Amino acid sequence: RMNPEIGQYVSDLFYGGVLQSGPGTEKQTISIDGYPNAVTFVDTTTMKLTVENDPRETSIDNGSIYNQREIAVICNDILPALGSTLERNPELKLGVITPYKLHYLKLKEQLRGTPYEKCVFTIDSIQGSEFDIVVFSFVRSFPKTSNKTVGFLDDMRRLNVSLSRAKKKLILVGNLNTLSRPEAHNDYGIPGMVSPVDVFSSIATNVMR
Repeated sequence: RMNPEIGQYVSDLFYGGVLQSGPGTEKQTISIDGYPNAVTFVDTTTMKLTVENDPRETSIDNGSIYNQREIAVICNDILPALGSTLERNPELKLGVITPYKLHYLKLKEQLRGTPYEKCVFTIDSIQGSEFDIVVFSFVRSFPKTSNKTVGFLDDMRRLNVSLSRAKKKLILVGNLNTLSRPEAHNDYGIPGMVSPVDVFSSIATNVMR
């Protein structure tokens, strides 16, 4: 059901590359200026570091997390690029997905009053859903010296669900310096489930910008 590039990407990350795309999936294409590939990773570590563009996550007292840099990238760069395509094709379904509730709420707040406000979801709210375009925000970004880990971002079942919702275009937003660091991950040893370290290493190795 998904573009073969997305299907291969998901297969390589989670299934050792053994899953094959079905006939007709090559027609699952869409043209978006600035995003020629079916899968694109927007790496916040490559952007100029300023006070306004700090790529690091923000934690509040109750442990909730959001990432203002990723919110800005999505709202100011990615969604405007999608705008004309979505206007020409109102039947297209967009999903902006994130693992963290506070990040979800901040995105909704930023997009209030726009057509995109109802397109923002948490991972746990998209079971069984499909989207023509998925924008996925990883959120986690912290210095190596912090000794943090990415927490439940290491739940490969939930990550698999999120990335495999896209049919035509998958745009990932994250900090590869954090996501690709082995010590930032915990392997929960779930039988039959690929290691988070291997998945994020593969994501970093196969970045398509």
